[in-house]
Amino acid sequence: MGINRLASTGMEILVLSTETNPVVGQRCKKLGIPCVQGCRDKLASLRLEAVRRKRDFSEICFVGNDINDAGCLKAAGFPVCVRDAMPEVLPLARLVLRCPGGGGAVRELCDLLYHQMRKRKSK
Repeated sequence: MGINRLASTGMEILVLSTETNPVVGQRCKKLGIPCVQGCRDKLASLRLEAVRRKRDFSEICFVGNDINDAGCLKAAGFPVCVRDAMPEVLPLARLVLRCPGGGGAVRELCDLLYHQMRKRKSK
């Protein structure tokens, strides 16, 4: 529900994962979210997507939890970590979510962004 509501604002969503997980792929397909799995270099994949979508890194919110996310967290305009992210990446985040990864963090972020987008549109 959170992802669908956020997508309704026009915000573009992408899942980047170094793993290849059929469950993640099916869930993204069901939600209509582009998903790049098995990417060895998340920052390179994020750069390609940013160019393809004509987005500047300052416009990108990136959520991470581990050291392989550090490059994207440093590059993103709004870097976010889940509560239980690795200690090495937590300082890179502008926002640390209250929820842990797999425990409602995506919904928490979607709700925060959704309400922020609605505030902007109502002004």
